[in-house]
Amino acid sequence: MASSGDIVVRGLLSAICDSDEHVSRAGVESLTSIGTTTPALVLPVVLVYLRNEWLSPTQRLAILRAASGAARGCSDTGAVGALASQLIEPALTELFRLQDAEYVAAAGELVTAIGKAAPDLGWSALLARCPADGVPGAPVLSCLSDLVTACPQSCIQRLKADVLPRVVSHIASVQGDMRTAVASALGLFAQAILLHDGESASMRGAKGGAVVSTDGGIEVGTEDDANVGTLLCPVVDHLASEWLTSRSESVRAVSAEAVASMVGLVPAAAFRPALPRLLSALLSAQRRQPKTLRLPLTQALWSALSRAAELDLGRELLSEQQLMPTLQALHSTVCMPLDRSCSSSLRNHHEELRCVDALASLALEPTLNYLIGQVEARSFTGASLPRLHTRLHTRLHGGPSQSAPADTQASHRPSHRPSHRPLHGHLVIGLTHAPRPTSPAARWGGRGISHLWHAGGGAPPRATTGR
Repeated sequence: MASSGDIVVRGLLSAICDSDEHVSRAGVESLTSIGTTTPALVLPVVLVYLRNEWLSPTQRLAILRAASGAARGCSDTGAVGALASQLIEPALTELFRLQDAEYVAAAGELVTAIGKAAPDLGWSALLARCPADGVPGAPVLSCLSDLVTACPQSCIQRLKADVLPRVVSHIASVQGDMRTAVASALGLFAQAILLHDGESASMRGAKGGAVVSTDGGIEVGTEDDANVGTLLCPVVDHLASEWLTSRSESVRAVSAEAVASMVGLVPAAAFRPALPRLLSALLSAQRRQPKTLRLPLTQALWSALSRAAELDLGRELLSEQQLMPTLQALHSTVCMPLDRSCSSSLRNHHEELRCVDALASLALEPTLNYLIGQVEARSFTGASLPRLHTRLHTRLHGGPSQSAPADTQASHRPSHRPSHRPLHGHLVIGLTHAPRPTSPAARWGGRGISHLWHAGGGAPPRATTGR
């Protein structure tokens, strides 16, 4: 005989299937609310109810959303975890029942919520759905990436041992829209590993434990952690050379985001020979894109240059003759007219300035020499000069970099090209308020920036005292 709770839940499920939209919506809200407080009453009944073949796709989606909302909103994860062995397989069945994107997303949320309550069980169930000789399907990859993001302590080591080698070994066979799913998962995997390994290294350092260095890279705890970057380096190379040239905008954007995340894991020994190819591929992809679509690529370029600076690869950049082509390409894009009404253009412009800053970290003197030459040639636009100089001044004097571009707060006004003399004034205001440079590079840079001032036809004011 059915309990009163079962009768209420089944009544709400019938209400969700009602043809009246308001009744259906009220049923979803009520079922979700009850499920967040008593998941044992709702979730098993809902997953059994979803086996009914007469349910329409719309009805299935509404019921599944109510179940996923209840599982995600339940504050007592132990209550969901106690049901995990009973719920995980029916939830995975729903994940593959329909090809509809909304239905797959709702089922994925339910699987992830159950997996968060029982990470080992959820990971094992998802891994069982992975083919032995290929890349996991898009729904499984999405759930795996969500689960490892939510539960890194339980999943990171299994990710490194079970999933990453499988994806890496079959990356060349991935085609079509599947590339978006794989690139997205790889980016999330890399972010989770970076965050987990960084926190673990900090904890070990605080306790006086041993820390293994990845040849100048991030600090990690085991040799296995260090090998992950070496494993991912060919993937970075493949995505940059193959997927960034895709005709699909989503594939290009997600691949660039994945590259930006993965380069932070690659150790110096693997990154050193890959850097010239990576920079060439990113700059080439940038040239093919309109400025409004360049942001993911520019972020990936900054990540690559920043990683090279962390690993002290400035000599390699100069020996491979990559510094000048990169700097010239960035200079030309920074000096392009800026559409202040487009947020993506403003953000991209800010990332381009960060790239110049990263190049200055890699090779300060050649970067300043080049910029001095451009000032003498009057090749800077009125808007770009003070921003570039302010960033280089910050680099020279060790101050914090700006978190947001000044352009984002500028008023909308017509573009014009003022003289260079007032533009240098913007720079010198910052110089007179900065601490005295102490390092040889900073002293050289101070003379270089002074030269920039004189190139503009002005005389620097006396420094303000008492600062």
